[in-house]
Amino acid sequence: MRSVYGVSGIRSIIKAVSEQVDDQGPFGQARLSKARELLKVLRRVPRTGGVIIMHGCWHSNEYSPKTGEGFEFWNVEKDAPMERESDFTRERINRGLSEFVRAGVYPVAFEAPHYAMSRAAYGELARHFSTYVGQIQISDETHRATLDPPFIIKSHLLKGMTVFPETLGYVNPEDPLSPDRIMERARMLKILRDADTCVFYHGFLPPEWLKEIIEGLKEQGYEFISLLDTDFWVQGQDLKVWGAAGKIYVETTVKPVDIEEVEPRYQGPKALIAGVVGLVVAIGVVLLSFVVIVWKLRTRRRYLYEER
Repeated sequence: MRSVYGVSGIRSIIKAVSEQVDDQGPFGQARLSKARELLKVLRRVPRTGGVIIMHGCWHSNEYSPKTGEGFEFWNVEKDAPMERESDFTRERINRGLSEFVRAGVYPVAFEAPHYAMSRAAYGELARHFSTYVGQIQISDETHRATLDPPFIIKSHLLKGMTVFPETLGYVNPEDPLSPDRIMERARMLKILRDADTCVFYHGFLPPEWLKEIIEGLKEQGYEFISLLDTDFWVQGQDLKVWGAAGKIYVETTVKPVDIEEVEPRYQGPKALIAGVVGLVVAIGVVLLSFVVIVWKLRTRRRYLYEER
C-alpha cells in the first residue's frame, strides 16, 4: 500500500482506532501502544507527509460489539443516540487520545465509525478536534440520514468544525465493479466547479484497486491535497496537537513507548504451565539427587565403621 502512495506522489491519510475489544477471541483487549510492528509503520506516516485520523476508540459499543465493524457513538439496536451521549463521547475520545499518546502516534482529525453521531456528540467532539473527515449525520432520529457536501466546509452541525467530505464512498470488496462506480461518481461531481471529494479504501484490500482509482482520478483532472494544507488542532487530557504551514506540532508530558525495547515473551497459558511443571520437576530431581548422595554417604560411613 505504501508503495502505491510513494509511486503516485500522494500524501497518505491513515485511519486508526486505539483499542481492540474482542470478548470472543483469545487475546481479550489489544492496545495500539502494544502493537509494535504496526507502530513502526504509523510513526513513519508523518515523515512522508501523511497524517493519522482517529477513527474512534474501539469502533464498537455494547450494542454493536465487534471491534472494527461496529458502531461506537450510536445505539444501532434502537437507531438512537447513546445514553448519556455527551459524557459517553467525552470518555471515549479522552481514552482513545490517551492511548494514541502512549503509542507516540498523533491524530490530526476525527472520523466517526459509520459516520454515526448525534448532535450532542458532535458538540462534545468539537471540544477536542477542529477537523472532521467523512459524511455528516443530520438527524438524531436515524443514522441513515447523512449529508456528504461536495466541498470542504465549516459545518454548524459540527459546531464550526472543518469537514473534509467523503463523497466517493468506499471500495466494496464484494462488488468487482466498485472502482468503476467510484470513477463514475467522480465524473458526476466534476459538474461542480472546484468540487472536493474523498474515497475510503480498506487496508486489507489488494493495492491494485487503489492504484487504479488514483490513476483514474488523476486522468479526470483531480488534484490530491493533504489535511496539512489547512490549520488544525486536537485537544486531549494529556495531549495538544496543532498544525500550521504544513507542519505538525505536539505538546504532551507523556513519554511514548519505546518500540525497539525488547519485551519478555509471553507464549500463552500452556507455555506458562509447562514452565512451572518443568521447574517443579527440576527441583524434584535436585532433591532426589541430594537424597541419593546423602544415602550413599551414610551407607559408606556405616560400611567403614563395620569394617573397623
